[in-house]
Order: sequence, then structure tokens, then C-alpha cells
Amino acid sequence: MSDDVSVTTLVGTEDWIDSVLATRLTTLLGIRHPVVQAGMGYLARQELAAAVSEAGGLGVIGSTGNLSPEGLREEIRQVKALTRRPFAVNLLFPRHDPDSAAGARLGDELRDKVAVVIDEGVAVLGAGLGVPDPEVFAACRAAGVRTMCTVGATRHAEKAQQAGADVLVAQGWEAGGHNSRVASMALLPQVCRIARVPVVAAGGIGGGAGLVAALALGASGAYLGTVFAASAEARAHERYKDAVLAAADTSTVVTRAHSGKPARMVRNAFTEHYRTHPEEIGAFPEQWERNEPLAVAVRVDGDVDRGPIPAGQIAGLLDRRERAADVVERVVREARHTLAGLHQR
Repeated sequence: MSDDVSVTTLVGTEDWIDSVLATRLTTLLGIRHPVVQAGMGYLARQELAAAVSEAGGLGVIGSTGNLSPEGLREEIRQVKALTRRPFAVNLLFPRHDPDSAAGARLGDELRDKVAVVIDEGVAVLGAGLGVPDPEVFAACRAAGVRTMCTVGATRHAEKAQQAGADVLVAQGWEAGGHNSRVASMALLPQVCRIARVPVVAAGGIGGGAGLVAALALGASGAYLGTVFAASAEARAHERYKDAVLAAADTSTVVTRAHSGKPARMVRNAFTEHYRTHPEEIGAFPEQWERNEPLAVAVRVDGDVDRGPIPAGQIAGLLDRRERAADVVERVVREARHTLAGLHQR
């Protein structure tokens, strides 16, 4: 029997599907499924991160927003109490003016939070925006903490690799929150072409078919945010989740209104105000600090017109609230079904 015939015979079998879903990412991080939950500020806390990790994916604590370094330490310890599986903490490392008052506060907060992550022995430190200084990567490596860096262009991917990132997250234009100017289908294969480490695909993925497409383009896993933003464990008001579920494919807009850097949001009164008053948008992180009370209002109080609602274009595919573990199980089940049918096409 030729090699071609052997491969054709294997395609679609359970053993073959298992081998496809056992990726460089699952091996490196010690997780069962190549599914990573996005580290969404305010929303992704102990309940969500623990549920995703316990289900076999990589849960992530989103440490931006109204969470102090000591608050982060408590979140980490609560996740440890809920699961023994690996999880991550996500921080933002954008370029900013360190001499400004807001920039100095951000620098102090990042330093303290990185120290907490290392001190608590978290499995993975994620950089959701920007590339940390090489010293951050070196400190993590010395402590046995893996690093995961979100990138929106090949030059960012190369910079992150040179700095020492263990995993790259290629996040395309479709993604909610801070994203790229390049669409996922174009960005992912270009990042994979130059990557020397596992790559995770982000942007436009809400189910198992998206995971399979990402794997076909060279990724080792999928990074899902919007679908988890509407999950039962996301720490957000029910009206916030309803707004995400009600969004269609054309309901979002990329704006600098939230933080001073481009991010995809559900279109509402908040985004419309800044669309008509762009002169009021400041630089990062001043704009972010200015809008933090509004971010809290929309997530905690459910005032869904008053503040920013990050969501990706995939929101139009979502039609119900799910528990986080059910999301992971569904994505894997759909991926297996898609892979099983490949030999019939």
C-alpha cells in the first residue's frame, strides 16, 4: 500500500482526528484541547478562567480594568482553588509615554502585576497588546512561566519572537477589542510562515469549523473572545451579554474611543458620540483612564449605551448564552465533526 493510500485511509478516523487536535500548543502548555479563552478586561476573571481550564482549554484572567495587583493575586489564588490545570494571566503592554502621569501609573501597575504572576507561579503570561520588554520575557523564563504575545502584523511577530515569546497569537481585523489592520485569513498564514513557535489564531472564530480552518492555515490552536464574553461565567451584566448576542455581522465598528488605540466595539451611543466628536479622543492611556468609569458602568450596571462593548464580527453567529465548559466542548465536537467529514469531500 502506498503512503498516499495509507494517508487517505487514515483521514477521518478517530486516531487521525486525535493527532490533528494534539498540537504543538497542547503539548507546550499541557492542555487537552487547542482552545484558548481571550483575556478580556473586566469580564475574564476567576469564574471564567477556571471553567475554561477545567474543561481542557486554556483559561485566562483578564487583568486590565478595575483590578489592582493585589486583586489580581486574589483572582489567581481563587482559580488555583477551582482547578489544578494550567491557566494564564493577560496584561497589556502598549507603547506609551512613560513620562506622563498616566504612563507612569501604567508602568508601575505592569511591573507590579508581572511580579504577581511570577510570584504566584502562573503557567502563562499573556501580552494582549504590544510586546513586553525583553526583561519581562527573561524574568518569566527564569521562573518557568511561559509567555504568549498577541500580534497584528508579521513585524510584530518577529519582534515578539526576538524578545523571547513562547507562543504567538495572530489576531486579525475581525477580532473584538484591540485588533489588527489585517484580516485573519491573510494575517495567520503570513505569521505562521515566519513563526518558530506555536501560533494561535484569533479573530472571526466562534466554533469548531473556525478552529479547523485555523489549523489548516498553520495555527496550533484558536483564541476565542466574543463567544466567551456572552458565556454564563463572564463577569458582566446580563444586558451586556444580551448586547453581544444581539449584534449582527455589521453591528461593530473599529474606533479609538475606548482606549486611544483602535479597537472593535458594538456600535452604540458611546461609539457614535466619538464618531461625531473625534477631536475628543485622547492618546493611550489617558483615554483609557478617562473612560474606565464608563467601562464599569456598561459591564457592571448594564448601561449598554453609555460605555464600550468590545465584540468581534463573529457575534452575528452567536444566538444563545452557553456555559464556558459547554463552549469548549462544542468547539471540540464541531471540530471533530468537520475533520471526520474531510475524507468525503
